[in-house]
Amino acid sequence: MSETGGRDVSGSAAVSGSLGGRRTGVVVDDGSQALEARARRLARRSAKLARGEAPWQRAGPASPCVKVCRFADHGRWCAGCYRTAGEIRDWPILGPGEREEILRVIARRRLEED
Repeated sequence: MSETGGRDVSGSAAVSGSLGGRRTGVVVDDGSQALEARARRLARRSAKLARGEAPWQRAGPASPCVKVCRFADHGRWCAGCYRTAGEIRDWPILGPGEREEILRVIARRRLEED
């Protein structure tokens, strides 16, 4: 029997998933590779936080939150800070470079709305 458990995985790259170095045995498609990489980054950062190592919380740009937390009519991002729900959720664990990239994306979103 294959790692895919004998299931038909036509149209996907039959890759067995892993999380934090452990094999999960879950079949993922090509689009899930980025999600897996993100999960590994989050696991490493969580481990650092548990050990008291959290330099990204002190470094880099502060949150763009302006305490107007409601999603605009289109529902894609917050009307106050222009971040998506995922960006808001991940902000505390993002590194300075990732935060700066989100701030650049936010600037483009603001221009789109004007």
